[in-house]
Amino acid sequence: MNQIVRDAGRYAATVQDCGPTGNADIVTKTQTLEGQTPFAGTYGTPIVTLPAPGSSATCPPVSNADVVWVSIKADARVPVFFPLVNGAISSTVTYRMEPKVP
Repeated sequence: MNQIVRDAGRYAATVQDCGPTGNADIVTKTQTLEGQTPFAGTYGTPIVTLPAPGSSATCPPVSNADVVWVSIKADARVPVFFPLVNGAISSTVTYRMEPKVP
């Protein structure tokens, strides 16, 4: 899970659209990465927050002076063979977005 959200976060840092289209693109990328990873459990829908709290007003950033954060949270359920353990796991990353390329 950690590797999936890190890879998705690195991708998200380069997205140049802070609207619903960019958000959907990041969700799709995260789901693609999940599909490429051998895993015995089931994934939930990734949650993308763009811009994340603490971001400047300019999104996407136009220079290094603009600080815009993107956050990705992924959840999954794994098979559990022990009673009283629910098998829920999650991982979250926050990355700073790269400035918009002209």
